[in-house]
Amino acid sequence: MEKKDSTIDKKINNIKNSLTNGNFSINKLYSLKNNIFKYKITTNNKKQQLLLNNIDDYIDYKINKIQHEKTKILTIVSTIFLPLSFIVGFFGMNFKSMGVPSLTKGIFTINHSEKFILIISIISSLFILFFFYCLEYVKEY
Repeated sequence: MEKKDSTIDKKINNIKNSLTNGNFSINKLYSLKNNIFKYKITTNNKKQQLLLNNIDDYIDYKINKIQHEKTKILTIVSTIFLPLSFIVGFFGMNFKSMGVPSLTKGIFTINHSEKFILIISIISSLFILFFFYCLEYVKEY
């Protein structure tokens, strides 16, 4: 039993050393998580189980941090391209009344309505970017 505990101690030390050596991909972290799960099953030592639980929590933290960064990048990219796709969709239309020839009121009956829509789109894009900038500024302080 003592030899089994010492080999698990060595494996735990290897995992701890590998975690402190640098950045990992999510696949590598999940692989370490699987190894920890196997070691939890094989050990009966409470101290080792507590240490394995702590390492497992740390790996979960690292995985969540990586996923948060990727989600943040996806949000920023979609914030930039959503107004652009609206502008492209609007200027891709080549009719004035949106399928209703009897339309007499609305934004499409205004002279130079495309300029009006463009200005509104630019203002809304700048407002969204300013909102994200302020959100990051508030998080720093």
